[in-house]
Amino acid sequence: MTENSNQKKCNCQNHDHHHESNHECQCQANQSKSDSGHSCGCHHHSEHNHHHGCGCHHQQVDNLQTDLGFSLFFEGEINATPEEVWNHLTDNEYLSKWKPDIRMIDCKPGGSFIVTRDGQEHHLMLTDVEEGHLLAYLWGNDDMVVTIDPGEKETTLFTFEYWFGDKEEANAEAVVPWIINLYELEHFIVHNELMDPKDLPKAFMAEVNNLIKEQKKRETL
Repeated sequence: MTENSNQKKCNCQNHDHHHESNHECQCQANQSKSDSGHSCGCHHHSEHNHHHGCGCHHQQVDNLQTDLGFSLFFEGEINATPEEVWNHLTDNEYLSKWKPDIRMIDCKPGGSFIVTRDGQEHHLMLTDVEEGHLLAYLWGNDDMVVTIDPGEKETTLFTFEYWFGDKEEANAEAVVPWIINLYELEHFIVHNELMDPKDLPKAFMAEVNNLIKEQKKRETL
């Protein structure tokens, strides 16, 4: 995945509302999901930057509303058309080729899909679907939103937001597998082969854990 500069892979942002191998990420702490500017409940704000040695921009605002949990937000660019990305996310004919442990049941609001992990099936409800553009779904008490838009030269701009319903239970193990899925998706579309993600989790775990720790620290100030 590449940013518009064609040098980096993804950006991540940290939000306080509901609602991806080399990369640099940006993080933002935003206001709560109660100020909704989108049909799925998301809006984006930013304030001053804080630079860290990991290459991230951590942006934060004061007076965060913490009673609604918080979310981590990632954005980037996939070297495939929006139609290709959407089909590989929602059509079982495509899903079976790159992610056989995910099976779509009914791709519409109130519909569902199945994720199999460690031999156990998990049924996830779709809370919002905009054909070719947006998927929102529940994972336990948490909420995830994936949006895709056309980029330049037949690429796809994506956003992925993971909202933790319980900030005390927030952990990287919950969100990282979903981020890795997006890397696996692009690799399959571009190279027509499955990706070995064994080197990705360690890097992502450290980054996401740092984001969660920083968010929790801000909330105690």
